[in-house]
Amino acid sequence: MPLPTLVVLCVAFSFGMIQMPALFKKKLKREAWAYFVLLSAGTACSIYAANVQPVPSPLNALITIYGPINQFFDRLLSP
Repeated sequence: MPLPTLVVLCVAFSFGMIQMPALFKKKLKREAWAYFVLLSAGTACSIYAANVQPVPSPLNALITIYGPINQFFDRLLSP
């Protein structure tokens, strides 16, 4: 396992170990799950970026989804 990946995992694990017990102690289970999901997503993105791989833009997904819809309305509304 490369060093940047290990560092990101250690930092994320330490943040989780600090916040999660406090959230469960206060009986905030929904917030704890939301924190876990967001921490996991952020950790995955950080590992991906720490390994110096290009991160694709989220705009590409929107273009893929809305491209056909845009073409449909363009053909529908063109004179």
